[in-house]
Amino acid sequence: MTPIEIVQHDTLPLLEFTIEKNNAVFNLSGYTVVFSMMDENGTLKVNKQPCTVVSAAAGTCTYQLQSDDTNVAGQFQGEISVVDSNGDVQTTYDHIPIVIRQQVA
Repeated sequence: MTPIEIVQHDTLPLLEFTIEKNNAVFNLSGYTVVFSMMDENGTLKVNKQPCTVVSAAAGTCTYQLQSDDTNVAGQFQGEISVVDSNGDVQTTYDHIPIVIRQQVA
């Protein structure tokens, strides 16, 4: 997977995801979607923060970066979890590679 590239302290771009299961779009109707991100040492940087479902039928959602999410440059791994109304969780198996480069000024 191609890494998402972000500049330190930026809150854009809006991170856009399409959730799939068994190579088919996963219908997000009735699910809550959350985003998490850890650094290369396994320390959580973002812990289960809510995503916005753009189209439940198309399995699309977005995550709006916060300034604290990108205040440290480095290599990170993200993941998306979907949570049903019973609180049961399914998390994407593959990590989402994220690179935050140091801001020049």
